Amino acid sequence: MLAKKQSTNPIILHIIVPLLRLVSNASPTEKDLSNKATSILRTRLSQAKDVPSTADAKTCSTILNEIHAFARRAPSIEFSQICSSCSIFVFRTLDASAPTSNAALDAYRATLTDYMSRKTSSVHPVFINDLLKRYPVRAFPLAADLLRHAAGENVKKLYNQTQAYSMLTFFSQQLNTLSKALPRETVIDFVRSSVQTTYTLLEKTPAAGSEWDASRIREVIRFALHLARSSKAAFGEEIIAEVWDTARLDKLVQAFQTEERTANMKGVQNDIRQLKAVLVLKADKEQTKKGKKLQKRKAGEEADEADKMDLDEPEVAPAKETKPKAKKAKANGDAPAKKRKVKAEKAEKAKAE
Repeated sequence: MLAKKQSTNPIILHIIVPLLRLVSNASPTEKDLSNKATSILRTRLSQAKDVPSTADAKTCSTILNEIHAFARRAPSIEFSQICSSCSIFVFRTLDASAPTSNAALDAYRATLTDYMSRKTSSVHPVFINDLLKRYPVRAFPLAADLLRHAAGENVKKLYNQTQAYSMLTFFSQQLNTLSKALPRETVIDFVRSSVQTTYTLLEKTPAAGSEWDASRIREVIRFALHLARSSKAAFGEEIIAEVWDTARLDKLVQAFQTEERTANMKGVQNDIRQLKAVLVLKADKEQTKKGKKLQKRKAGEEADEADKMDLDEPEVAPAKETKPKAKKAKANGDAPAKKRKVKAEKAEKAKAE
């Protein structure tokens, strides 16, 4: 349940639709009145802690459907946010007054279908996102609808299909909360279905002719990243072997690297590598780390052995240049003989005189 029983007067429900009509249809001369109506809706409803707990379920359902009708033709995101505040207030009231009623979820499901299936829909994603973000447990039944839209069922625009993944991200970020409030297998089935839907879509995107550009592909992979991290945190590493088909992911990574269309999408390549890294088991990481250390140690040992071999080899002395020295010695040997000859010639000349 979204709220415990409170004593707020149910009469407040009956002023919502008239005020929304005033805000939506106000003429330029009624701008001040429109601003006052907007202020009342924002302060009294979006910030309300208490909601009526004894309201008539049928009345609540009727009012909620009228609010959603305004949201489907919202002229601006600001008006859509006002409609969202009103819708969540009635949603909480219906949940407190009639906990078994599905009327509130049915209203959101119809608006979600309008957004996905009509090209001219005026629904702003914020209207649906507010509920998913604030009350993920209560809104969880919408996850099945979002997965069908994410797969492309009943979707008219790629932008809207991408938004389905953005909306699913609110659930992927709250797996811990969901797993505590809902049966464990129910949440694991959501993870399993999300993985299969995501893989199936991504396998089609590298092919030539695909309409999915890099920004949209990255939006899908980012959802998978959130889901991978949250699922490991909520259920431990066993979820990887149980749900995440890593062999299929390896083929997907290879396709993104080799296909011409996606080979140069650097952001996509980085995101898909991150996803693969998140899904590596701790034991495998340790094994890889040990392997790298072993290779490094082996390389060091080989280098030491090479250095040792170099030290063991005897040094060869360079050959001496003997020819220049021989010539010098010969020259030095002839010098005394010349001196003796000159001295003898002088002595003989002196004797003759």
